[in-house]
Amino acid sequence: MARQRLLLLFLVWGLLFACGATKTHAELPFQTGEKLTYTIRWGVIPVGTGILWVRNVAEYQGCPIYHLSIEGTSNSFLSVFFKVEDVVHSFWDAEKFHTLAFQKIQNEGKHHNNEIYLFDHSDQKVSWFNTKRRVREFAIPYGVQDAISCLYNLRRIGLERQEELSMDVHQDEKNYLLKVGSIKKESVRVNALGRVKTFKVVPEATHQGMFLREGTMWVWFTRDAKRIPVMVKVKAPIFGRLTAELVQIETVLEPQPSVLAEEMRALAQKKLGVK
Repeated sequence: MARQRLLLLFLVWGLLFACGATKTHAELPFQTGEKLTYTIRWGVIPVGTGILWVRNVAEYQGCPIYHLSIEGTSNSFLSVFFKVEDVVHSFWDAEKFHTLAFQKIQNEGKHHNNEIYLFDHSDQKVSWFNTKRRVREFAIPYGVQDAISCLYNLRRIGLERQEELSMDVHQDEKNYLLKVGSIKKESVRVNALGRVKTFKVVPEATHQGMFLREGTMWVWFTRDAKRIPVMVKVKAPIFGRLTAELVQIETVLEPQPSVLAEEMRALAQKKLGVK
């Protein structure tokens, strides 16, 4: 569990948010190429960098998809004790706004893992496998999100009505019901934008009806049309307080359309018999 907590908190924050009414591409608060860079601090000590990136719009099983990713990298200080180089890919249906495929690549100290999830919403199941060729299937609710897509889905919906929001998320072989019931207006200062008006949210997660009590999380989104996540704070008994603060906003288009999702499915079909 300790190594996964050092995913530099981005996989944790991905388990937050909600789904809602459909919007067109032109109305979405983010565009292809949006790249957000964060500095990660443990208490007051910088320990790494996180990147949220809308890499491109590609095609998967004949459907347009957003290729989203999160990268977490330890800095030179933390790498002396525990080196982290993680990247997570989400392939998100650009019309129905739910997850079609998900890949998590972890390099954390001596722990290395590469696992893939292929979502079948019509049959309400997800097929999971990793590089050790272990294969499992899990039941999922229709329209379930993953640890990255839920963040962008919340930005798509917005927080302006300040109502309780909820959604289903599949993460680490489990289905969670995530609720955002505490939405407050607050002004904060961040490196990339200076002082900004934000919505501050506090998420709660349940699994099989039981609340998860592993710590407290706060997330701040800009109170404008873009709804940019500018800061995340997590406080937990094991690792204390972690903070992710936005330091750079760029537009960087990935040079070639992603074929990773199709490669993932081809690998599953060839080696593991996953349809």
